[in-house]
Amino acid sequence: MVTRYGMDERLGHATYEAERHRFLETALSTESHVLSEETTRTIDAAVREIVNAAFERALAILSRYRAALEDGANKLLRQETLDQSELASLQASLPVAASSVLASASAFELAGTPPTRR
Repeated sequence: MVTRYGMDERLGHATYEAERHRFLETALSTESHVLSEETTRTIDAAVREIVNAAFERALAILSRYRAALEDGANKLLRQETLDQSELASLQASLPVAASSVLASASAFELAGTPPTRR
């Protein structure tokens, strides 16, 4: 996201990724894409921040709905598989906001703004 789409304020709207080639297609050029050490460090920091924010967000969601997670895990330990109606009953036990996140959110939406660190 950072190198391909320029999704970092510090780096601006620029692409830092070398051109990708299709599978089994010959390379268009043998030149390597060289970046300065400072730019590489900035990219690394930006990627690290995105990954850490997504991790914190996932941890917060799992912590908030731990009871439902454990309920589902226990059901899976007892019977190994759950059908659609059993999944729906697990989802119904969640608050409306959590149910709508599980039902309609993409991975990108789930990685949104991280919770405030304490």
